[in-house]
Amino acid sequence: MDECRFTYEGIPVSKEIAREYYRNTFWADDVETAKRVAKENGIKDWRKICRSEPPQLGVGLDRIVSNMYTSTANEFIGRKFFDAPKLGAVVGDYLDWRV
Repeated sequence: MDECRFTYEGIPVSKEIAREYYRNTFWADDVETAKRVAKENGIKDWRKICRSEPPQLGVGLDRIVSNMYTSTANEFIGRKFFDAPKLGAVVGDYLDWRV
């Protein structure tokens, strides 16, 4: 899941939803600044000069991301290996969360 960018009815079912969340945080701005400063100063690892750590995922989003991974695995293997809701329900939860 981390290396694939699957979608379900046009909605990402991968860590892309976490990326989307983080793009709208102060941390994303700090990362961009650290990368720019690192490049300007010949610093190889921008992480060492980043002013902040990534915030925790929004309330409930951590559960949704977890369910997306396990639900997608269940769908992919064709049986209920993980105790997770159907993928369609998880995508619905994500859409409700985004509102």
